[in-house]
Amino acid sequence: MIEHAVRAAQKNFHIFPCHPAGTMRDGRPIDKEPLVPWGDVATTDLDRIIGWWTRWPKANIGISCKQSGLLVVDCDVYKKPWHLKGTASEWIHDLYGPHVDGEDCFRAISERVGADWAETRDTYRVQTTRMGLHLYYRWPSQIRASQASPVRGLLDVRTNGGRHGGYVLAAGSATQAGPYQCEADLPIRECPPWLVALVQEKPRTPPVSTPMDYTGPADYTGLVQTVRMAPEGNRNQALLWAARCMCADGASEAECESVLTGPAQAAGLTEREIQSTVRSAYRLQSQKG
Repeated sequence: MIEHAVRAAQKNFHIFPCHPAGTMRDGRPIDKEPLVPWGDVATTDLDRIIGWWTRWPKANIGISCKQSGLLVVDCDVYKKPWHLKGTASEWIHDLYGPHVDGEDCFRAISERVGADWAETRDTYRVQTTRMGLHLYYRWPSQIRASQASPVRGLLDVRTNGGRHGGYVLAAGSATQAGPYQCEADLPIRECPPWLVALVQEKPRTPPVSTPMDYTGPADYTGLVQTVRMAPEGNRNQALLWAARCMCADGASEAECESVLTGPAQAAGLTEREIQSTVRSAYRLQSQKG
């Protein structure tokens, strides 16, 4: 594996070791997990790299996208042919039928913005397990990216979003599902402007102030306070619960949004997340009857 690690470093990829293929913990594979605190130590230094792979000769190779100045678009393969039904991405089924994969999605998005797909694809590429694909681009360091998936389950991105950014496994690595192989050893192209616009972090909508002592047709003060004070990791669930309560109380969906949008934004949710969660809450509550 060391020759693949050295080759990655020579491409100026900042790398670190991950668990070897087939490594298990508590009955689950961990062959994509780092062996070191990768966000702080990923490097191109050959002495350190040789030291790591001398210690762990079969270790997989992780690439820190933030430190390497990369955007990697991860095109996955479909797991269920119906999983886009009822989502904002359902239009892709109209183009490619029920068996959609991440590369289909990426091509469709590229063509929708008027880009040349052959040109978009003309960059360094790695075939991942189960016929997935990684496409590498140079990311402008002055622009903060999001780690949000453009099409959940099929199209992911790894770049400089979050504290450490994201990482991917390099060519030469392998998991229980299969190997990572270089499909096209091409120069890494600059990230197209339309892709930068798609991936860059969007500014949060400024919170709308909602009085803590809200009183409307019904007194929803408790719901408002619960949503406003919800901690990160529980914000969507708190909003879902509050919206279902309002639905059960007879409030309209529009009224629910007007009451809960302010506190949900104060808790850190975006307007899009709020609207989606409220719709889900009303659908679930209606099904409950």
